[in-house]
Amino acid sequence: QRRRAHPLGTLEARRAEVRKMGGEDKIAKQHARNKLTARERLAAFFDDGVYFEVGMHGTQMGITAGPDGNLWFTEYTGHKIGKITTAGVVTEYSVPTTGAGPFGITAGPDGQIWFTHQSTAPSAISKLTTQGTQFVQYTTSVTNTGPRGIAPGPDGNVWYTKQGGIGRMQPNGTTNEYGVPNGGD
Repeated sequence: QRRRAHPLGTLEARRAEVRKMGGEDKIAKQHARNKLTARERLAAFFDDGVYFEVGMHGTQMGITAGPDGNLWFTEYTGHKIGKITTAGVVTEYSVPTTGAGPFGITAGPDGQIWFTHQSTAPSAISKLTTQGTQFVQYTTSVTNTGPRGIAPGPDGNVWYTKQGGIGRMQPNGTTNEYGVPNGGD
């Protein structure tokens, strides 16, 4: 967990951290498979100094009011869940699943923060406490693309959108999924 009172004061340090791409061991694994990292592949297409990376620190995709009086948001490319107080203090929590791509987010009927994983294989929905601890992940049957939007239902469950339909997840992770008449997107 990381707190920052003034985002500009740590911008270059954050950029350096992001450029590490998870650490030297992760880069070495890519190279051991005779693969370039994403940044190395992009660098091959551009002359030095021409390429500028947008969204390096995470693209915020969803936001919700939490039961704790804070606002909670997803950082899709940063693979984090963020919390911001009404005074502007930001706290980030790294999602333990590699490549999670957190997307939709909501305060669940159980008082926890629920979010969808747009990029995870297998597709999943997770929840965490408002203290940012105890991430619990549940797999869904969504294939190819993860679940997207998520909202609390009047039945005490969370409901989510998926390609071609709607799903319902109970607090224990049990799901039911329903197709929509025209198949969705």
